[in-house]
Amino acid sequence: MLQIIRTASSGVIAKAFLILLIVGFAGWGVQGYLGQSGQGEVVVTIGGDTIKTTELAVAFGRDVRRFQAQGSDLTAEQARNLGLMNLALDRLITGRMYDAAADWLGMGLANKDIAAAIRAEPAFRDDDTGAFSRPRFESIMRNSGLSEQQYTIDLRRDMYRREVINSLAFTAGAPLVLEKKLHLYRNENRIATLSVVPVDETLDVGAPDEATISESHQSQAERYTAPERRNASYLLLTADDAMRDVTVTEEQVSKAYENNLGNYTTPEKKSIQQILFGDEESARKAAGMIGEGRTFETVAKEIAGMEADALEFGEFGVGGFPIPSLVSVIDALKEGGISEPVSTDFGWHIFRVDGVLPETVVPYEDVRASIEDQLKKEQASELLYNISTTLEDELAGGATLEEAASAVNVVVLKSGLIDIEGAGVDDEPVPGLPGGEFISSVFVTQTGEQSALGQSPEGSYFIARVDETVPSALRPIEEVKDEIIADWQAGKQREAAEARALAIVEKVEIGGSLVEIATAEGLEANDSNPFNRRGEGANSRLVTPLLVSDVFKIQPGQAAMVETGDGFVVAQLKSIKSAGPSDTKDLATLLGNQITGDILRQLDDALRQEFKVDIDQAALARTPLPR
Repeated sequence: MLQIIRTASSGVIAKAFLILLIVGFAGWGVQGYLGQSGQGEVVVTIGGDTIKTTELAVAFGRDVRRFQAQGSDLTAEQARNLGLMNLALDRLITGRMYDAAADWLGMGLANKDIAAAIRAEPAFRDDDTGAFSRPRFESIMRNSGLSEQQYTIDLRRDMYRREVINSLAFTAGAPLVLEKKLHLYRNENRIATLSVVPVDETLDVGAPDEATISESHQSQAERYTAPERRNASYLLLTADDAMRDVTVTEEQVSKAYENNLGNYTTPEKKSIQQILFGDEESARKAAGMIGEGRTFETVAKEIAGMEADALEFGEFGVGGFPIPSLVSVIDALKEGGISEPVSTDFGWHIFRVDGVLPETVVPYEDVRASIEDQLKKEQASELLYNISTTLEDELAGGATLEEAASAVNVVVLKSGLIDIEGAGVDDEPVPGLPGGEFISSVFVTQTGEQSALGQSPEGSYFIARVDETVPSALRPIEEVKDEIIADWQAGKQREAAEARALAIVEKVEIGGSLVEIATAEGLEANDSNPFNRRGEGANSRLVTPLLVSDVFKIQPGQAAMVETGDGFVVAQLKSIKSAGPSDTKDLATLLGNQITGDILRQLDDALRQEFKVDIDQAALARTPLPR
């Protein structure tokens, strides 16, 4: 279906427009719009201009910060490894191409148009007034790592690109007949009667003869082949090893407490109440009434219509009030103090300090044990690293694994024979092995050689020597005979279930009712919910994608059969529910977006070929990472 749309979108008119656009670019050139990339090494050459590593580093850094601002722990190095730098570069290249398209088509934008677009952006509007908020705009710029100038440049480019996309929109309309046919196709629903023919695992199918067992052993050799296993000696340096040599004095614990006293201190806070007014006159009237001796709560109710529980504003320490212009006002109030009417963007306020929560400090004795434990862990971590360095030095100097172990006072451990999954000869996981990449390091190290020093997720260090490798091999037939017999019997039981299901299908195909046939077989048969070609609506684990596909290939009364993990499902198509008349607006939008996307990809590919985009991979690798 999509291919038909793509074929239509690449017709004479669309191609003529693309050719005209490309020819125009070729004559006009790119030098005029690419601008300056700043200092740095050239990473991309586009026609007669370049993109430099400095520009790429800035764009990539913004992307990384956006991820981090959303709570991600992604580092710049990890982001580059995931391909984010390549995506940033691709975006820069594509942006330049669309700049060229906009300029060649004469799509000029005045500064007032840019300003109007910024003011119209909902993200920059005040939540209460709905008007453009300059402080909010600046805050978003800071959080996004953008300067106002850079945002304006990016916005101008984005508006140019929208104009280019709009200029292609004449090719993006899908024919009405296509929309209707696609609607009918996508939204047709079917109801099927379903019956499960299970595999009877109690069915007596006998046992295979010796010849069959031997043939199965050879024909299914992969199933009965033991995996490669390795036996390794290894050293494991844990925090417990280092903790044996760690001592922490009372003085160190006390000093750590004093140096981090702020972590154990809850500063004084004021409990603030407020009355909020819509105008100054009401606020002044309320202040006068309070001055005459009326209670804060009474005035709030009478003038502002606020109940007592609505007066609570929160608890704040010195300098912590959330409205910057009122910090000094709140800090100056004493317990029980009431402010004069003050104005903010939210209205007029009168504040009262309802109470003061005094500063509290967690006593030293309450946290002494946890501080001591933390200091020990910090020292143990450093000591563990030093031990691992000593271990590496010993091995680099020619010491054996046993000699190196003696030098750092640890014992040599044995893994026993393990496979790549960490299982022993009994196919059960071997307990006590180091985590992380220990097993993979054993399996990439040659027999008789030592692995590189590795670190587990728990912070332990390990190094392994592969002592023995047992190659993968077909297990002797005597060892797997019982397994072969069990597999053969399971296969025969499944074949019996399949034959039973096929017999039911044959009876349905000659005009039978699945409900009646299944009942006669001692099986259940039930109708499904209506479901479409995507299986939506079925609400049943029996309606698998394969079953859906088969059911939509048959006519009412006919049957289909699919295999499942525990047997076979027989389906008889009961009814077809055609899609009713519906608004195809969303579908038309979807088709239009797909067609426009296809054309834009064609344009992007054509521009890249015309301007001969050349990427210096070595320079790309040297692009500096943000700190």
